[in-house]
Amino acid sequence: WNGTTNTNKNVSPFNDPHAYPFISPTTGSVSAIGISVTNAEAGDSLYVAIYSQDDNFLPETLLGYATISLESTGVIYQTSLSATITLTAGQQYWFSVSLTASSSAWITASSSQYQPVIGITATLTTKHYVVSDTAVGGYEVPPSTFTPGKLENEDRPLIGLKF
Repeated sequence: WNGTTNTNKNVSPFNDPHAYPFISPTTGSVSAIGISVTNAEAGDSLYVAIYSQDDNFLPETLLGYATISLESTGVIYQTSLSATITLTAGQQYWFSVSLTASSSAWITASSSQYQPVIGITATLTTKHYVVSDTAVGGYEVPPSTFTPGKLENEDRPLIGLKF
């Protein structure tokens, strides 16, 4: 589910949750969630949430989230999580990213040009890499149930998990 070429991604599109699939590499409890901030902005933070998936292989139930500051550059791990997040190796989950407030910070992401698309599209030139939850208001805490709203074309933020 990841590409091979990294880029810098402006976080401004993430006013509502955007979810990306991933396969858990190991079984255990997540002890920290991290991002790489390339252009900081004082007072801003990013929610990174982990969701289980439903029977249609879409994000569903919130397992927990981290609120990660965008105030400084570099790799930043948050060990304070909203709940204990337990994952199973080889199982697909979804991570979502969303902002706590409007921001123009930048993070490291995998370029959408090198990612597999999600779903079937109406035309062969349309590409979608992420599903967003447009049922929630902007800049809200990640919802307990993710409501897939629409497919979008956004670079995939690089997220790190520690177990």
